[in-house]
Amino acid sequence: MKTTLKSYAVAIVLGVLTGLLVRWAFDVAFWVHTAVAGGVAGITVGVMNRLQAEIKDTHD
Repeated sequence: MKTTLKSYAVAIVLGVLTGLLVRWAFDVAFWVHTAVAGGVAGITVGVMNRLQAEIKDTHD
């Protein structure tokens, strides 16, 4: 009986650790995705502003 209880405990602990690891991986992926998306958006806005400024300069 003790061995089955022990194996259940090990299984539960492993399950919890795996769950936490998966959740942590998703959190990291989410933050990385957010940072990359923010960086790309910032670069895009910067490039667009620069292009518009250059277009204005050539038209003057």
